[in-house]
Amino acid sequence: GGVLGKIPANRLYAPGMALLNLSPTMPTMTQARGTNFNVELRTPTLETLSYQPATRVDYQIASSLRVAFKMNAFNQNSGTPDQFGNAGGTLGSSNYAIDGLYNNKGNQMPWITTYSASANYNIGSRTFLEVIYGHTQNFYGAVYTSKASNRNDVGLGGIPDIYPGARDVNQDYWTAGGLASITAPFYIDNRLEIPPQVSYGTRSGNTPNTPRYPGWFNVNKTWDFATSLTHVRGRHTLKGGVAFNHSFKAQNMTQGVDPMGNINFGEDSNNPNDTSFGYSNIAIGTFNTYAQASKFIESGIVYLGIEPYIQDNWKITDRLTLDYGVRFVRLIPEHDTYGQASNFFPDKWSAANAPTLYVPGCANNANPCSGSSRQAKNPITGQLMGAGTAGLIGQAVPGTGSATNGIVQQGQGISKYNFEYPALKVAPRVGFAYHLMSGGKWVLRGGFGLFY
Repeated sequence: GGVLGKIPANRLYAPGMALLNLSPTMPTMTQARGTNFNVELRTPTLETLSYQPATRVDYQIASSLRVAFKMNAFNQNSGTPDQFGNAGGTLGSSNYAIDGLYNNKGNQMPWITTYSASANYNIGSRTFLEVIYGHTQNFYGAVYTSKASNRNDVGLGGIPDIYPGARDVNQDYWTAGGLASITAPFYIDNRLEIPPQVSYGTRSGNTPNTPRYPGWFNVNKTWDFATSLTHVRGRHTLKGGVAFNHSFKAQNMTQGVDPMGNINFGEDSNNPNDTSFGYSNIAIGTFNTYAQASKFIESGIVYLGIEPYIQDNWKITDRLTLDYGVRFVRLIPEHDTYGQASNFFPDKWSAANAPTLYVPGCANNANPCSGSSRQAKNPITGQLMGAGTAGLIGQAVPGTGSATNGIVQQGQGISKYNFEYPALKVAPRVGFAYHLMSGGKWVLRGGFGLFY
């Protein structure tokens, strides 16, 4: 625990007061028996307009060549203006409901297209060439559109960051272009100016929500290409070809400890600055715990599968047909193209490199040891860390050991894909269909295959 800023005598913590002032401070209704709120805000009418055009073209270029193309598209934007002039979103009912001002969301999407093209070419009367290409993607674009999502616009810019660079967005990330393509008031000069996540303590119900960078703001793309050659020869239909599947996924890592910060203003008797009420703690800048991820991370996950194959459909008799073939499977594992992933290896972990952990200590040997007397102690120096440090017990002592003990980054002595996969797998398969009685209605079918 501690204080977020230097507070002059007889002054309240300005960013804390700005945070509290985002909430309605006066009731809007008489609290009903059996309820726990006296402020109610109503969601305005929300209008949504979607477009879903679809197109298909088939063209018989020549008697031996036919091509086809189809495309489906989707676009949706929704919202009604709020008092900030932004697209409307969710409102709520609570003691201090700031959802309408703070968690205002707008659904913004660029045009999302799914398309495919194919061609069929007859090479004589018994041989056929087929080529197929397709692409699809989604785009999750529901982000905060209220000006209140920018901490500097609502007086919260004075809350310090533990890691000032944690809000910076790598311009190679998909996020950079994705946010630039839509209305995102919190994305300024390549930085995420979203306020920190706030916990208000346990003495108040229905506490306000605070916005966070949306974990679902991402894109998923796939590309598929396949070509095959089919030849009919007597009772055999021979076919060979190759299929490619490639995918890309941009996924940010903002869940858990947030790069924007997680501040707990809750009550804690071990905190010497505690007022015993979360809202009062906010007003004077007293926090219980404060955590922040050191960096905004987005993984660019890429995958590629290559599968050549050959097969035969053999009509052995008028009643028995046999299918058999084999695929050669080359799967390049999903991996982060930025090289940020890692793996833990127990055999590379060393007890000698393990960080030292704070242990419980008691000021003045008090018995029982409770409240501010219970403190974290550095086992190396024997030093007590002071009142309000009980939360450090079990945490690493700074400057001791290695934080990456036993951890190896992808491409740094291990596979650049972060884990290994066989270069080639052989996947045979066989199947049959047998007409039990000539002219009858019963057919027995079966098959076996290996798939990777």
